[in-house]
Amino acid sequence: MNIENTQVAVIGGGAAGFLAAISCKRHNPNATVVILEKSAKTLAKVKVSGG
Repeated sequence: MNIENTQVAVIGGGAAGFLAAISCKRHNPNATVVILEKSAKTLAKVKVSGG
């Protein structure tokens, strides 16, 4: 399996999306990881909760 050109798209810019993207990069540092969010407010619920 060729993992050098791995590309990952995470749908959703909430806490779970960001943690998924971080996990992808930790497990495969050579992967290209992008987070796709439809609104301009990423991590909005985390900010409201004080996280």
